[in-house]
Amino acid sequence: MSKKFRPNTDQKSRREKPSLRASFRFLGHSGLDLLYRVAKVWMWIVDGFLWMVSWLWHHPLKVGSVLWSSIFRIATLLSVGYLVFDRIYETDATISSFASDASDPFRLPFTITNNSHLFYIRNIRWECAAVHIFTKHQNTIDQGHVFRGTKSELPPGQTLNIDCNVFGPTSHFFRAPAEDAVVEARVEIRLDYAIDTFGFSWPRHPRALFTFFPGATSTQWVRGTFAQ
Repeated sequence: MSKKFRPNTDQKSRREKPSLRASFRFLGHSGLDLLYRVAKVWMWIVDGFLWMVSWLWHHPLKVGSVLWSSIFRIATLLSVGYLVFDRIYETDATISSFASDASDPFRLPFTITNNSHLFYIRNIRWECAAVHIFTKHQNTIDQGHVFRGTKSELPPGQTLNIDCNVFGPTSHFFRAPAEDAVVEARVEIRLDYAIDTFGFSWPRHPRALFTFFPGATSTQWVRGTFAQ
């Protein structure tokens, strides 16, 4: 019987296995190719940067125009965004007068309201300045007294009745008898506070002028000067 020929697998695997020198040669070519590509990209970046610097150097007027235009557009975008934000969340406080005592009109007639339903207002300071007061007994006060007050914070949607007792039977400054009724009066409320929005503080300084209007049935203080 004839013997079957069996291939020598050991010799075949030795022939197919790459030599160590060939492996190093392959790695060397791959490394050089990678370095070449990195250097080429870096040259593109440097070349682009140098071109930009050269263009800026030779076109200063265009650079200024583009710069100011960009600043104006960014400022406009921020302003519009803030107005939209302020409109949605009503990040402000208002000063109003719903009613007061006709016999003592300066005793707690004014109210500060936090219109926001989300944010606090903090570091609240107000001044109640008597611009003009004229009484039944011919007493006249012009820019005579200023009453000040403070409060650390006001929660969303809450109100604060502020003291403005500069004249009258219970006044802190100019105490007058109850029969000496106020005929004309104007006061200015100066409010300073900061709206706290997500940790950012935005200061505000609203002002409001009120005129005493004895002819009204329920509200004696009217915002503005038309009641004179």
